[in-house]
Amino acid sequence: MAFFKRRRPWRLTLCIWAALQVAFVAGPGFATRGQAPSRTIEALLRRRDAIARVQALALLGPGMQSAGAEVVRMTNSPLPKAYRDAVVAAAEALKDALDAEETAGNAYISQAAEAQLAAKEKKAGDLIRSYGQSYISEKTGLRPDDKLRESPVFYFMDEAIDIFRDAVQKNTLPKQRLLLIGKLRQVLELAEQAGTV
Repeated sequence: MAFFKRRRPWRLTLCIWAALQVAFVAGPGFATRGQAPSRTIEALLRRRDAIARVQALALLGPGMQSAGAEVVRMTNSPLPKAYRDAVVAAAEALKDALDAEETAGNAYISQAAEAQLAAKEKKAGDLIRSYGQSYISEKTGLRPDDKLRESPVFYFMDEAIDIFRDAVQKNTLPKQRLLLIGKLRQVLELAEQAGTV
């Protein structure tokens, strides 16, 4: 049995990064470089800011909270079956690929193990691309006012993708891998609790 040191530990990064780029294809309302339009960015920032304020208020305790604080409440209501299937498949595939990368590290692995890892990475990339095109991309995804955007499952999957994208850009994926795996587990737990419509 032949063993060799992994030569391509960043293949997962490249596969999924490419998938995310394809998911954000330029279309109506997009800048020519494929960047999201400012109204989508502003909506995401408002939502994230509001949730960050709620989290900060929770840390302060009931006596310290401001009476005029804006509260955002997300309810984990049942999800449409197609969305639940897509988010669970994408989150599981990405989590499995990241788990396999974490286990393999930079150690020597067999050709068979390398092939299995490559298959997991390809599957994750394909499912993330499909999820991005169906639910994140403004051109083909959800409408800005879609109720699904208020789901904690959607929010935490979006957050996991943002963590991944940030880790790739800053070349810190090995350091962020466990955080990302934890976020994906959270997405899977929330999706299981929500069930389907």
